[in-house]
Amino acid sequence: MKDVDSEELLEPAPDIKIRDFQKDDIDPVYRLIAESEDSEHLRIFDFTKKELQTSFVQRLFRFSTQKKLVASFGGRIVGYVSASYTTPKQAGRIGSVNVTSEGKSLDVEKLLIRAATNEIVKGGARRIRVTVSAKEKDLIETVRDLGFTEALSMYAMITEF
Repeated sequence: MKDVDSEELLEPAPDIKIRDFQKDDIDPVYRLIAESEDSEHLRIFDFTKKELQTSFVQRLFRFSTQKKLVASFGGRIVGYVSASYTTPKQAGRIGSVNVTSEGKSLDVEKLLIRAATNEIVKGGARRIRVTVSAKEKDLIETVRDLGFTEALSMYAMITEF
């Protein structure tokens, strides 16, 4: 969990571009998630390409705002993050932080989390939650380095900041 007062500065390396997720990104982002997540986790939660599409109900009613961002380096997608919020009084949520090994060496995780934070802050939310798999020790450390404090931990499952 993290309280924010204003947007964080985002200074990506000149070769890294952070942009909105586009329909053409579904296949490369799906491969990225499939390669970076535990296959058993994906099977249990029945993760498919359909999960990357915005649902008809959400598009129709816009009851929550979800922003999906990708990071590209050298024309290849090296990271993906989703950010969502409903109202300024509710905490925004950052999830699905997935980065290739190349992206990790370029600090793409930090860049994506900061970009997602900026999107949530633009929507008016001042509290942000990040959910991380307990197996992802490096990502947990990155989230802590960005000023998030642990709010909930489910042994061997998830840690929520």
